Amino acid sequence: MAFPPQMLHADSWRAMMGDLSHHFGSDASLDEKRRIAITDFLVANANGRKTGTTRDAAGKPLLRITETARFAKKHREIAAATFQRASIKSPANCTACHRQAATGDYSERSINIPK
Repeated sequence: MAFPPQMLHADSWRAMMGDLSHHFGSDASLDEKRRIAITDFLVANANGRKTGTTRDAAGKPLLRITETARFAKKHREIAAATFQRASIKSPANCTACHRQAATGDYSERSINIPK
């Protein structure tokens, strides 16, 4: 699933799109024209205000939504073991619990945490 641009700050999207050959362990390289178009879209629709902290301790832009202050705040009541369930696998697997995440709906009314 592609994450909505408002989930990260513009600096984070620029950094991520600038190194697609090392995209979380995969090569997600694109031709330059597509990379620029996607980067422009992500940056134009980014929303760092909602993410909270946008840089790590070394000052580098955060690349993982799960590292943002907003994610931590919204998921503070979820035990780490919950994210390790076979039905979820990772905090980055939003669609496991947020049934409408693919449409950009992360509202509490669409949450169903699988066993």
